[in-house]
Amino acid sequence: MNFAVHLESLLNMIVQLQGKAVGRQRADRYLRLSACDGMVFVAANEVVCGVEALVLKDGACSLPRVKFAKVLMTYVPKEVISIDANSDGLSIGGFRMKVRNYSEKVISPTNFERFALADRLEWGGYRR
Repeated sequence: MNFAVHLESLLNMIVQLQGKAVGRQRADRYLRLSACDGMVFVAANEVVCGVEALVLKDGACSLPRVKFAKVLMTYVPKEVISIDANSDGLSIGGFRMKVRNYSEKVISPTNFERFALADRLEWGGYRR
């Protein structure tokens, strides 16, 4: 998986995944990050969000939700970031982290909350 995405949009999507799903005891610890069809998707707690991105190679993996958000925060105020992932892990520049359940075969979700580059939300809960 290889893509470039607007950093603020990716962070805003992850914020939408914070709460626990109705009927569950706790929030998901992991999020599903996927890239295909010119979009990047994040999914957790029964919420799926997507934003347009430059996708060079399709793929999907699972990552610790809060840890990934904190890592992304270290790249603010950068506007666009490039993310590369494979079965060995995910990398952003010189940073690497392990991933779970990596797959090169991805199908776009049919029902998701679409984010535009202009969407702005508070990044509550994810402080540097």
